[in-house]
Amino acid sequence: MKRLGDGLLAMAILLGWMLACGGSTSGVSPVTATDASVTARDISQKYTANSIAADAGYKGKVVEVTGTVATIGREILGRPYVTFTEGSVQAVFEKEDEPKIAKLKGGDFVTVKCRCDGFLVHVQLSSCLVR
Repeated sequence: MKRLGDGLLAMAILLGWMLACGGSTSGVSPVTATDASVTARDISQKYTANSIAADAGYKGKVVEVTGTVATIGREILGRPYVTFTEGSVQAVFEKEDEPKIAKLKGGDFVTVKCRCDGFLVHVQLSSCLVR
């Protein structure tokens, strides 16, 4: 029974974190200056090598990430996302952007402009816009 309670607590914490980090409803403003431009492969490798150093360079900043679409789906809150073939990177979009994301397919080469939220299973990018 304790394991079930611990699992539910962990899920509640994760859901709270996701809500807190992804609460934007309008995406990254197109007029917001980009802090860094990087490939999906490069940002993934930097987080794999040293997530603390990568956080110092990217976390909380607006980044343009370029790469090849691997998968397209919806995350736990129903927002559309894409992952990239070149590393462990997930770009999450707002629900109103779903028609644009629905036009993408695996193998498309894209650039997304997002806020970097650090690393949790993947490099987490939120409030994304397709460039």
